[in-house]
Amino acid sequence: MPKTRVLVGLLGALLLAGCKTGVDRFREESAQDAAVVAPKSQAELYAQRESLAQELRHNSPLKEIVWDVALVGHPIKGIWLVDDALYVETRDHQVVAIDAATGVTRWIFDVGARLQSRPAPAVGVQDQIAAQQEQINALIGKLEKAKADKNREDTAKYEKEVRDAKSRLTSIADGDLVYLLADDRVYCLDRKGGHHYWTLKLDWSPSGPMYATPSYLFIPSFQLERLHVLDVRSRTEATFARLDGVSSTTAVYTDPSTYCVTGNGWVYALDANGNTGWKYKTERAIVADPVVDGKTLYVGSTDFALYSLNRYSGVVNWKFETTQPITRTPVVAGKTVYVRSDGNAFFAVNPADGKPKWALPNGEKFLGRTQHLTWVQMPNHEIVGVNEATGNVDARYDVSAFPILVANPLTSRMYFATPDGVILAATESKVQF
Repeated sequence: MPKTRVLVGLLGALLLAGCKTGVDRFREESAQDAAVVAPKSQAELYAQRESLAQELRHNSPLKEIVWDVALVGHPIKGIWLVDDALYVETRDHQVVAIDAATGVTRWIFDVGARLQSRPAPAVGVQDQIAAQQEQINALIGKLEKAKADKNREDTAKYEKEVRDAKSRLTSIADGDLVYLLADDRVYCLDRKGGHHYWTLKLDWSPSGPMYATPSYLFIPSFQLERLHVLDVRSRTEATFARLDGVSSTTAVYTDPSTYCVTGNGWVYALDANGNTGWKYKTERAIVADPVVDGKTLYVGSTDFALYSLNRYSGVVNWKFETTQPITRTPVVAGKTVYVRSDGNAFFAVNPADGKPKWALPNGEKFLGRTQHLTWVQMPNHEIVGVNEATGNVDARYDVSAFPILVANPLTSRMYFATPDGVILAATESKVQF
């Protein structure tokens, strides 16, 4: 089974509600959603964009506005930050892909229904493309030298190697796809251009988000208690894994195994044929995505504990116990694991031994680190800057003007948005504030 990186985003994994699947709950919330945002005119939205940019510069630590966008006529339902793109779901059921670095709109696709899952780009393709391009550049350098030396044999050799490398790059780029899920239909699109290649109607209802690699789609189901593995080329089921419960989370593939968790507390490592390599039982339901970091698999459980497991053997490295359920996916950044315990606290944990470095009462979500501080989202639209060494809160900012906040935990950039369609990308100013 294929290769990898873990997805980060605003809406997170869908949870089980009683006997309902995460998708069923998502649909209920959609049907009951009475919040109507009236589209604003272009002039109104542009004026609001300028006002909010000034608000951000004056009343936040992120003084540098990298880019801003106004989605005229398309109020926002939600935003996911996945790899190098923001995927914006609008209230008129369109998905807008925005380049996270530049703010340029890559494409807009009308799915006609509310998304059931975060968009799932094929993991690892961008890294493969970058590595292949680097190889091509190196070969071109050798080719130019051979030409300058008038070495016909080496020139012919490197010309062939460049052609072969470019052919491999084209093949890799063909797998640079993103998948959308709505109304039990999977839509396959070109990740950068948005070209719609195909649609597949599923015969079962997904119970959690999708995970994609260049060759396969991993989707859990409710009725059959399975993790389905779909071949994206043939659009048929390559294999499946039988689970001892329903999974409402995202499966994660990291060679050589696929890792998934279930609503009755099981953690699985599965091989290429869907067979169980090892499994481990926590004491209660798991509703947060598992996270792979090197040789370690991190799992947060509603049994109040964060588990560090050897991903090859399933042996527990350590267990960090809190006093409340863990329902949100932990984040690994640098030499720290960040995890939230519901109604209790937000913890920074040492990945070597599972001991807490510091705790922040009522902390909601790790946003990332800037040059000076670690930023955490708090209740009531507040963000705080924490001194990583001491755990002390050194700064507080009210960002209630931006009901939607997305961040890349690996960078210092944050994305602030309003439901009526304004999005601003901001980062810490080079001047200390």
